[in-house]
Parts: sequence; C-alpha cells; structure tokens
Amino acid sequence: MDVQTQLQPQPRVAVRWGLIVGGGIALLDLLSLALSIVAPGIPLRSLGTTIINLALLFVVGRLVGRQTGKVGAGAITGLIAGAVGSVINAIATAVVLFLMVAPTAPVGSKVSQTQFDTFYRAGVIIAVVLYILVYLGLGAAIGAFGGLVGRGQYKPPVTAPTPAGAYGYPPMAPPQPGGYPPAPPQNPYPQQSPQYPPQYPQG
Repeated sequence: MDVQTQLQPQPRVAVRWGLIVGGGIALLDLLSLALSIVAPGIPLRSLGTTIINLALLFVVGRLVGRQTGKVGAGAITGLIAGAVGSVINAIATAVVLFLMVAPTAPVGSKVSQTQFDTFYRAGVIIAVVLYILVYLGLGAAIGAFGGLVGRGQYKPPVTAPTPAGAYGYPPMAPPQPGGYPPAPPQNPYPQQSPQYPPQYPQG
C-alpha cells in the first residue's frame, strides 16, 4: 500500500468504501428479490444472501481499519454500507409488496377489506423501518469489529525526509580551500610591560 493511500482523510476513505460495498449489498438483495419472484422455491436463498452481506460488512471494516488504523473508521464504513444496502432493498421490497401482493381479509372477519388493506400497508412500513434500523446497527457493529481486526495490520506511513532547499533556503555549501585569509601568527611570549618608574643601578 502506498503512502498516498494511507494519508487520505479518514472520512473520505470510509464514505467511499461504504458507498461501494453498500451498492454491492443492494445489488445482491435486488437479485435475491428477483429470484424470489421468478423462482420462489429456491431453499436458503434469503439466508445465503444475508450471510454474504454480513461478510461484506466485516471485510470492508477490516480494509478501512487497515488503511486508517482507526476502529471508528471501520464502524462508519459499515454504517454507511448497511444504510445504503438496507434502504434500497427496503424500498424495492415495499414496492413489490404494494404492487404485486393483493391482501384479502379473512373470510368471516369483522374487519372490512379497506381496513385490512390499511393494516397491511402500515405493517409493511413498520417492517421496512425496523429492517433499516437493524441493518444500521449490524453494519456499525460488524464494521467496528472488522476495523478492530484491521487495526492490528495498520502500518504507519513512512515519509521521505525533506530535501535541503525545499522551503526556499539554499543548501549550505562547504568552505572552499583557501577561501578564508590565514590567521595572524601568535606570539608565544606575551609582551612584558616596562616597570614605572624605571630602576637605575646604585653607584
């Protein structure tokens, strides 16, 4: 992994991977919904799709945790992925239930058909909202767990040292031979100051 990838802002990495994986989860759910309409007798279809979706949430949380070294980034990624996948799947499922399913009131029931239709639509809306909330919680939790695993594989980026002159200052050049004048010679015997007043020999 290159340094530029590791130095990307954490929110940007989390949002990008969350949208990508969320779109993949939505696509799998839509295919599963289409199969339930075309071939409703496929066993364990819904369970298999759910297991794959949860595995994708863990994988993307681990990936983001390995890139950023943060558990929270994995949780945000799982939350976004779960939100995108669950909202698209919930809307598609609600449309199918409203348009392709015609509920009928039980025979002998005191509830009229109009009232039964109202109860049916309200039940579908409540189920859709609960489905989205559950997927949001699962996405955040599983993404955080994946981020925790990926954080152990995080490698901090190693940046190259800044070359001399990168901030506008020229590099220091070594002194050239003969570039400085020679130092004056030093007198090994310090000059003695004469005594004052002068001393004359006695006669």
